[in-house]
This record gives sequence, structure tokens and C-alpha cells, in this order.
Amino acid sequence: VRYVQGMNEIVGTMYFVLANDENEEGASEAEADTYFLFNTLMVEMRDIFVPDLDDADTGIQGRMTNMLALLSLHDPEVRCHLD
Repeated sequence: VRYVQGMNEIVGTMYFVLANDENEEGASEAEADTYFLFNTLMVEMRDIFVPDLDDADTGIQGRMTNMLALLSLHDPEVRCHLD
């Protein structure tokens, strides 16, 4: 997975939360913990960030199709508003 615009927003938010931990020992490990969490997240969400997989079920288009189907089932009013 290569860098995709917006990844810095995810990392920045994770780091901010971890660095502002009330437990100073936890806050001192914020950088390492952020790396670990971001790496774990990217392993789980890798297909969303790989352009060749955009149309796969696990790619961004497949996940959006799934989300819209779930939204149609659970909140058709919001789904209609998004169209």
C-alpha cells in the first residue's frame, strides 16, 4: 500500500488521542502505539487503498455498494437523501 491522501489525517488523530492520554506512561509511547495501530488498520483496510482492487468486493467500490445496500435496508430515508 502506498500513501493515499488522507492517511495523515488518520495518523494525526490517532497520535493526538494517544499523546493526550492522562496516563503519562501511555502518552510517552504514543508514537510507537500510533505506528502499531495504523499498521494494524492498514492490514485490515488494505484493499480500500489499492487502486487495482477498487471494483473488488473488498475494494472501495464494493464496500460502498455494501454500505448503500445496508443503508437502504436500515434507513431508506437517508439512502434516498444520498442519491
